Parts: sequence; C-alpha cells; structure tokens
Amino acid sequence: MQHLLFLNDRIEQKQIACYIHIPFCIKKCLYCDFYSITNLAQKNFFLSALCKEIDNYSKLYSEKVILSSIFIGGGTPSILPNKDIQTIFNKLKNRFVVDKDAEVTIEVNPGTALKNKLNKYFELGINRISIGVQSFNNKDLTFLSRIHNSKQAIKTI
Repeated sequence: MQHLLFLNDRIEQKQIACYIHIPFCIKKCLYCDFYSITNLAQKNFFLSALCKEIDNYSKLYSEKVILSSIFIGGGTPSILPNKDIQTIFNKLKNRFVVDKDAEVTIEVNPGTALKNKLNKYFELGINRISIGVQSFNNKDLTFLSRIHNSKQAIKTI
C-alpha cells in the first residue's frame, strides 16, 4: 500500500483495508464455510460489541491509517436493517479517516437486496455491491440452499 505523509502533524499514515464480518444469515447455505448463524436474537449485542471494537481499534490506529477500502461481508450483511448498516458506517467514519476515493463494498443476497436498501447503501457512500449469485439455474440454487431464485438474482443485478 501507498504511504502518505501529512506535513502539518508529521504523522505517517498508511492506507489500509477494513473488513467487517456480519455473521447473520436467514439460512445456512450448503457450501458455505464462513462463520454464520441464523438466529438474529443476538444482533443488537453483536452490533454493540462491533461498535466498541471499532472504538478500541481507533484508539490504537486512527492517527496512523486511512481507510482506502471498506468491505462489509458475511454471512449476509443485507439481512440487517438499513439503520444498522448506517450505524456501522457512521461509527467507522467518525473514528477513522476514510479516503475520499475509497472502495466501499457490501455483500448482498438477492433475496434480501430490496431497492430501498440498495438506495440507502448509495446514500451511505457504498460504491460497490457484491451480489451473491452462485447460479441462474433454479435447481442449482435450491440444491445450494440459496434463499433466492434466478428471477430475483436477475432483478437485483
């Protein structure tokens, strides 16, 4: 990564990437090896802990780094309500410097990627969507335990 030097405070800042894992899914897919759970009962506890972790890391690194990439993956981040995604992004933006040209990505499942969510993501500064489309064949999607069908995948794209 490129190093930047700010002459006014003489702090060398590295451009880094930030990955945040959202472990919640509606249904666990047959092929998935990523950590995920289908019980959303602990969602608020998780979000609170995530915000505290962002706070803790910012104390150690916020003056040393610029976020040049943010990737919200999972699980299924798009399972979360817009207000929860906004909370995560507000916390990151309040605690870290985010490069004005940062690539900001969120993973979505076509079964949870509603138009109002996608519009809100754009308003939050998300400029890249990673759409989980493993197939356009409905039999394959059923076999893989996906919650969407090919029509939903095409509509999302």
